[in-house]
Amino acid sequence: MIRLARASKSSFHRRWQEYPISADQLPKSVKLAKGKDLPDYIHESCIGKLVSQRLRDLIVEVEALGNGYSLFPVEINFPDGTRYPDQYYLWDVYRIVDAVDPSLGGVITVAGPVDGKHSWTYIGQGQPRSRETLALKKQVIKDMVAWNDLRFGHYNHFISDELFDQMKAHDMTGFSANSEWSEI
Repeated sequence: MIRLARASKSSFHRRWQEYPISADQLPKSVKLAKGKDLPDYIHESCIGKLVSQRLRDLIVEVEALGNGYSLFPVEINFPDGTRYPDQYYLWDVYRIVDAVDPSLGGVITVAGPVDGKHSWTYIGQGQPRSRETLALKKQVIKDMVAWNDLRFGHYNHFISDELFDQMKAHDMTGFSANSEWSEI
């Protein structure tokens, strides 16, 4: 933030900075509070998004590890201290791109005009969050497995059609699309 201020740049420029986490910033194990079966994808846990070994294998098949994302092994234990039988990984997607294309009308700017410092949000008003109204720039996301969009926030990752299709084909559990985007 100090470097940005000295360069007379607004905090908007901070959005472009990718912040990969390192293994020493993470716990090595977590305790399962309830239940006994976990899905392949856990959207939110106490440490972030978790994926099973099966899903991890699909992710790295689509794009090599380290290209905008990391996967860190996490041991999961039951309340009695015994280890969960399957291996899980924290999925840190740190890649940031500017890929939203507003031409299909499913997004509008947040608090102002399109000026290079704007953000996008869904248009709302009952509009479907579908490929007919939402688009991404194909050339920007080419060959990527997952990313965050600079103008759309970091809470929800975008994933490629290839990974999404593979997840469905392999009956991965625990995930659903918040929206589906076409590539133009």
